[in-house]
Amino acid sequence: MSNVVPLCGPAVRSSDAWDSNEPPSTHPHPHPSTDHRTQERDLVPTLLHLDTSPRIGSTTRRGTAEFAASWRAANPEGTHVYRDLAARPVAHVDAEQIAVMHRLESGEVRDLDEARNAAVTPEEKASWALTWDLVEEVRAADTLVLGLPMHNFSLPATFKA
Repeated sequence: MSNVVPLCGPAVRSSDAWDSNEPPSTHPHPHPSTDHRTQERDLVPTLLHLDTSPRIGSTTRRGTAEFAASWRAANPEGTHVYRDLAARPVAHVDAEQIAVMHRLESGEVRDLDEARNAAVTPEEKASWALTWDLVEEVRAADTLVLGLPMHNFSLPATFKA
């Protein structure tokens, strides 16, 4: 990842202009293999745009939308992946994820390919599949823009999930 820009459901991709009242259109988000993704990243930059504010017209959302619009103008061939964690939150870490992570930590596993296949039970596999979709989104991004308002001197729970 080349840039992380902190600003105070399903992912969507768009190369069209977007404002906070009109989210971009939904497109499937492929998860190419590591080698292919690395080659693709060299050719096409990717912005992962996360919003967490429950207020549609919030300052945080306006800031991330402005950044995304500027990024798209500077990278017209780029891919914009948008995820609204307030509108479509992801599940919080559950017992199955904790069991898998505990096994990985206990075994001192650092290899992502090995970690990707670490779930054993059907319940762990179901929970872990969502985790890896999110991991792949972050890994595929060259730039992140995080819309993180401060709630009670902390980050929104939807981001922490």
